[in-house]
Amino acid sequence: MRTEKIRKGFKVINVELYDSVNDITAIRNHYSNCYFLEDWGIGSDIESIGRHFSNLYKYIAQARQEEAYKEAKNLHNNLYFQIEKIDTKSLCFAPFVYTVGEKPFDDFKDVKKSQDMVSFLSENGLKSQQVSEILDSIKKKFSSSLEFTFLTDLELAELPIFIPKSKEK
Repeated sequence: MRTEKIRKGFKVINVELYDSVNDITAIRNHYSNCYFLEDWGIGSDIESIGRHFSNLYKYIAQARQEEAYKEAKNLHNNLYFQIEKIDTKSLCFAPFVYTVGEKPFDDFKDVKKSQDMVSFLSENGLKSQQVSEILDSIKKKFSSSLEFTFLTDLELAELPIFIPKSKEK
């Protein structure tokens, strides 16, 4: 765990964060991964909208209908996020928040409550750059604590294979 101090004037709010793969719960980790995928793949800012339009035009010009359709769906979602003022970077931050001013934060599954929490912290001094730095730091710490293992052919051969039983008539 780590503590970030959010300051505005003389007011200080302590925000306790999960910063280790060993501390974060499985469900919080799952939601953070989902939010990161939305942020990286869809985005919620003007630059992302421009990227989606560029890709869409490219796919249409190359007659790549399937990719153009997927890009149009991503653009649609990105525009929705803009209209609804949903910031995917803030959503990525929410699952890592353990407490806000000693009050537990367990509403990371709820987009509106996550946005409200980040808005509250922003009104009290949290900066966008600070969110990015916190997320970058946490991602580095998470990736350094993961161990990548590749199965050998022998290990693969020992894995159980499940074959569904045929239905008897």
